[in-house]
Amino acid sequence: MNTDQPSWAENRLLNFLNQAQSAEDIYANENLKDDPTRGSAQGYAIGKTTAQNIIDFRESTPSKQFESVEDILQVPGLGEDKLHDLLKGCAVPADDAYIQSLFKELLGDNWEVTPHIIDYSSDDEFDEVANNAENFRRAVAPLYANTLSYYSSEAKRELEMRIHKAYQENYEEGHIGSFQLAFWWYLFDQDNWFSYENIEVSVRII
Repeated sequence: MNTDQPSWAENRLLNFLNQAQSAEDIYANENLKDDPTRGSAQGYAIGKTTAQNIIDFRESTPSKQFESVEDILQVPGLGEDKLHDLLKGCAVPADDAYIQSLFKELLGDNWEVTPHIIDYSSDDEFDEVANNAENFRRAVAPLYANTLSYYSSEAKRELEMRIHKAYQENYEEGHIGSFQLAFWWYLFDQDNWFSYENIEVSVRII
C-alpha cells in the first residue's frame, strides 16, 4: 500500500501501536489528530472505540504485533482516511517529537534547556555523521564550544580537543540508547526529583 508518507513514519506508527498498553494511550495522544489538509479537522483521529479495537485486534494476532500498515487496515472501524491521519501524526521529525515530549511532559518550566540542532540536507549526509564516530565528534565539538560564549577562543579550542578525545559509547538499537539518555537525565537530580520511568517515556522516540 502506498501511504505517501516516509517509511520511518510508518515504522514509528507501528512501534507506537505495538507499545500501547491501553486504548487511552492511543486516543489521548495529542499528536494523533485529524489532518486539517484533508478537511477533516474534527479533533483526535482515533476515538475510544476504535482505539480499543486496535488493542483487541493486535492481541488477537499470533505475534501480538502489527507487522505492516496493511495489518492496521484490518482493524474494525479503521479505514484509509484514519490511517492517513495516524501516519501524518507520526511524520513529525524525531528531533521535534523528542523536544515536544521532553518539555511538555517532563521539564515544563522547571528547567531551562536550549536545544541546538544541526540541519542536514539529506538522509545520506545525516548517516555519514550518525554512523561514524569521528564524523560525529567533528560535528558536535564546534557546536558545543560555540554555546560557551563567555569562554576565550583558546579555551573553546581546548574544549573541542577534549571532545575529540572523549570516550564515545554507541548503541546499535535506538531503544537501548533511549534508556541510557534517560539515565543521563536522571543523574541531574540526586534526590529523585525526576522519575526515571517518566524520563524514559519522554526520551523514547516513537
